[in-house]
Amino acid sequence: MNLEARLKRVVDEDPDKYSPESIMRVHQFILWTEEHPNKRRQWNAFDDIEDFKLYYNTDPSLKDKERGELANGPDEIGRKFYNAIALFFERKKIRDKKQKEDLLMWFPKKKFRWTTFTTIKEFKDAYNSDPNLKGKASSELQENKDGGSAFYAALYKLCKKLSKGDKKVKEKLMEWIPTKLYNWFEYTTIEHFKREYNNNPLFKGKFRSEIANDTTNGGSRFYSALKRFCNNESKGDTKKKDELMSWLPESDIYRWKKFTKIEQFKIEYETNNHLRGKTGQELSKDTRHGGKAFHSALGRFCRKESKRQGIDRAELLIWLPYSTKAPKYDFGRGQLRFGSNPERIVGMILNKYGLLKRPEEGINVHVMTNGNHQHNLDFLTGNTFIEYHPLSIGEKKKGLTFEDVFDIRWNNITNPEYQQHWFWMFEDINDLHYILQDPEIKPLMNKKYQNLTYNQFKDHVNEAYDKAREYDQKQEVKKQKAELNSILKFSYDFMESIYPTRETPAANDDIELADEVAA
Repeated sequence: MNLEARLKRVVDEDPDKYSPESIMRVHQFILWTEEHPNKRRQWNAFDDIEDFKLYYNTDPSLKDKERGELANGPDEIGRKFYNAIALFFERKKIRDKKQKEDLLMWFPKKKFRWTTFTTIKEFKDAYNSDPNLKGKASSELQENKDGGSAFYAALYKLCKKLSKGDKKVKEKLMEWIPTKLYNWFEYTTIEHFKREYNNNPLFKGKFRSEIANDTTNGGSRFYSALKRFCNNESKGDTKKKDELMSWLPESDIYRWKKFTKIEQFKIEYETNNHLRGKTGQELSKDTRHGGKAFHSALGRFCRKESKRQGIDRAELLIWLPYSTKAPKYDFGRGQLRFGSNPERIVGMILNKYGLLKRPEEGINVHVMTNGNHQHNLDFLTGNTFIEYHPLSIGEKKKGLTFEDVFDIRWNNITNPEYQQHWFWMFEDINDLHYILQDPEIKPLMNKKYQNLTYNQFKDHVNEAYDKAREYDQKQEVKKQKAELNSILKFSYDFMESIYPTRETPAANDDIELADEVAA
């Protein structure tokens, strides 16, 4: 059940408990958070302590936790939620301690009263009644972050005090806590470990890293025993050790680190639903689905490979979209993405002059020029490649000249079908006018532009810049309208489900309001 459904259930259970304003603010907060999972949560959207209370009762990761658990617990969302309440008090200039306590009365009282226990019976009763403690061995309690470690510490302190330093008396007082011993270190075959992994619901299906870091359910000890067994069996043979542990799945992070070809990264990027279509910047910020780890592994590989091949790292990454803000343009066959705004302008000019009649990615725009699909050139018209390429920072650092880069690009044209093609490369858009006089290009141009002057060409370039700017503005307005309409419609539907008697605005009211806000 997602947070939207949980919010509706909380409100339905007691419709009069929360104000419509609080419901709307929490609803919009949840909606915004789900649409922007990689951005900071906008806690400052909460304008009343009631907003915090409603969200607290909606989010299962927060509900029923007392203040200390949120403020000092391992859950980052819990800490930020509690910190947001403190900032709310500052924003509203609520500094009186008693007033703060009164506003936070809805928080549950502290659960962990074990430090006040004075008898072993109190500990036994708490142990047998708390599902987070019951049945757990002493070692499991000490590693349990849901209160087990605090419980065991309080019990140990009391037993030490009652025994007055007598070790045997202390052990007698604590003997009712089971001392569960794991026999994983006694396993003598790899099949024993496989059977334990497949039969133990706490381990089955988990990655190596997940088991190794699981100190609550014994995973770390299981993995330590497995590693010791494999080390002893392989006797330093890394290949044999990998074979012994091959049945235990590695996480994607470790798998990506072992990639040795750029094609492996491309296939992973194109087949993994969490990665496909994302730009380099989006991947680097995606900590939820492994995008950041994939981007790091890819960057590490490209640094080594570019040094080995003696090429620019960008050559290995041309298949990966760099930025969501990369210029786009629709020539009537869907949007095309360009590496820079000047490159987009060149494409628009070539299209205007009839040299790119049907612009299409991979066909006459960003055409791959060699067999391993690592290099491309911007435009192809007739039998001529046209490349807009100012020297990059990396190329300048290497001391490369324009002629050096031209030779590199020229030598990358290895596909047999392009062996008879010519190649133009330029740094300044104004140089394109000279290139258009090429006897191989000029006859392909629209007849009314074949004899255009330099000044006419400059005017067309300025027109293209204006047209591109207007296109970007329209796309931004269109995007804002779509987002506003989506949020407004969702909000109306949500409020209607809670207050069915409420008059719902006509469908076109959403569009009019979105137009007004966007304007």
